[in-house]
Amino acid sequence: ETLGALWCSFRCYLLWRVWRDHILMNLPRRHTVSTFSEVNMGSSLAVKILLNSQHAAATILLIWLFVIFLGAYWWRAVEATACQFGTQTLDPRCEDDNALQWNLGVVGTEFEKQNDDYFWNAIWVC
Repeated sequence: ETLGALWCSFRCYLLWRVWRDHILMNLPRRHTVSTFSEVNMGSSLAVKILLNSQHAAATILLIWLFVIFLGAYWWRAVEATACQFGTQTLDPRCEDDNALQWNLGVVGTEFEKQNDDYFWNAIWVC
């Protein structure tokens, strides 16, 4: 279920198409102007319009918050280990020391993995 949700969250790029079309919809005769001037009125023009508008700071803030929350969700989903969910049947690999004792690749940085299900802790990591 988590992997499916992660995979579907990659589809957030589809929101950009709707937003881009909404921005470009306000341009009068955009198809005629695009054809005569041979300028592609696509995503790059929509970004220029967004950053030149009076709502540029709010737009950047919203995009930044969206990326932070999406990154925190991805981090939380990837960080969670199945050995610590408390299910009835554990995989035999969960008894291995590597499943519980983690390190940071340097001698002396070993620690016991604690699976914290609190979502806000993952936000601070991003």
